[in-house]
Amino acid sequence: MKKFLVMLNVFGLSRITIPNIFSSSTISLNSDNVILTIDHKSAVVDLTYSQAEKLALCTKDSNGIYQKGRTFNQSIDAQGLVDGVLISALLSPPDLNGRVRLVISTTRAMKKPSKVTFKFGTQSLTIKELHLDWKFEQN
Repeated sequence: MKKFLVMLNVFGLSRITIPNIFSSSTISLNSDNVILTIDHKSAVVDLTYSQAEKLALCTKDSNGIYQKGRTFNQSIDAQGLVDGVLISALLSPPDLNGRVRLVISTTRAMKKPSKVTFKFGTQSLTIKELHLDWKFEQN
């Protein structure tokens, strides 16, 4: 570890903030934090910088610039089955204020509001009552 820290200093990287990927954090949101699309096929959740940092999705470097966290990529980062419905979340890069947006979608309508948890390493985001009921879907 000591050699690693010396190497960071040699390359001028000692001031980079790296999120603690070994800690465990849980963020819990209610349905008030979820913005449904008109057809209820998807929803948007905007996470503040503080929330995104706890989930290791965003960090701030020594110059105050927001960076992607270590668990972040621009493909589907989280997915799982809830009552037989595949639910997935797509993450956007942090904006100028460090906020991260999740776009949540399902493969078909959810029959009832359900508790949904997305895992990002050891961190997790729980939405207490997600209900993507595909309101205007034609049968």
